[in-house]
Amino acid sequence: FAELAPGAYRLQVEAQDSDRVWRAPQAEFAFRILTPWYRSWWFLTICGLIPLLVAWVVIRSRMAEVKRREREVQRLMAAHEEIRNLAFFDPLTGLPNRRMLLDRLTRTLAASVRTARLNALLFVDLDNFKTLNDTRGHQAGDLLLQEVARRLSASIRKADTVARLSGDEFVIMLEDLSEAPAIAAAQAEIIAEKILA
Repeated sequence: FAELAPGAYRLQVEAQDSDRVWRAPQAEFAFRILTPWYRSWWFLTICGLIPLLVAWVVIRSRMAEVKRREREVQRLMAAHEEIRNLAFFDPLTGLPNRRMLLDRLTRTLAASVRTARLNALLFVDLDNFKTLNDTRGHQAGDLLLQEVARRLSASIRKADTVARLSGDEFVIMLEDLSEAPAIAAAQAEIIAEKILA
């Protein structure tokens, strides 16, 4: 039976006694040889599919982990940028605040020592701002501060800095003016007149 292929078979048996004379008719038995479990289609299918499914699950989970980490890094970078903006920029006008102004002022003074070029600071104070805030409300005051910041930024050179010092005070730092004090003063006066115009 070991060499028979899987399938259905019929076995015919004939009975004999010791003198080899037939005593009974033939008997017939039906039997079936089954495919060994390790050769069956369902076993081969499972053996092929399980590793593929496990690999798919592992790859999907790793991809999800990578995406999660990427979102986490982006969230941390956005939080870092927001903290930096809150630390160095005025939230209402978007201009550098006092801390950023002091940092830029320190760098500008160090650079002017090396280059011997002069710099200037212009202070801008809005008259009657408190009265406007009290009579028209804080929303009108905020709009005025934003418009002043936009106009001041538009009227200076790219190398210069406009910063909001406090509620209604702004500072304009003019960099890389002439080495001669009279010419540097004239350059600062021209920019100041442009701002007032």
